[in-house]
Amino acid sequence: MKCLICRVSILLLLTSCASKKNDTLRIQNRIASEEVRTLKEIQLHSEMIIEAHPELSNDSKLKVKKYINEALNKQQLLKDEESKIVQILLSKSLRVNQLTNAEQRDKQAMKKRLQSVYESKAENIFSLVSQITEMAENNELNESFENDMKLFMREIR
Repeated sequence: MKCLICRVSILLLLTSCASKKNDTLRIQNRIASEEVRTLKEIQLHSEMIIEAHPELSNDSKLKVKKYINEALNKQQLLKDEESKIVQILLSKSLRVNQLTNAEQRDKQAMKKRLQSVYESKAENIFSLVSQITEMAENNELNESFENDMKLFMREIR
C-alpha cells in the first residue's frame, strides 16, 4: 500500500512539473510573439491619425502633435531609465549572498526609484489624457478623433 501511495505521489509530482514547464513555454512564446513598436513608429502613427482628420483646425493639430510628442519623448526617457534600473537590480539579485551592506541599501534605493519611474510614467499618460480631454471639452476635437486617440493610447503605455 505504501508503495502504491509513493508511486501515485511521484506520478502527480512529475505531472505537476511537466504542466508548469508547458505553462512557462507557452508564456515565453506568447511574449516573444508580441510586437514591440519603436518610439519613431508610434510618433509616425500619431501623425498619421492627426492627418487623417482634415476637420481639425491647423491650430488643433499642432497642439495635439506637441502634446503627443512631449508625452512620447518623456515616456521613452522613463522607459530607458526603467530598463537601466531593472538591469542593475537583476545584477544585484544574482549575487544575493555576496552583497555588502552598502549594496543592499543601494538595491533598496533602486527599488524605490523604480517605483518612482512607474509613477512618473502613469502621471505622464494622465497628463496627456487631461490635455486631450481639455481640448475636447473646448470643442477643438471631434468624437471621431477622440475615438482614434483612445485606440492610440494603448500604444503609448
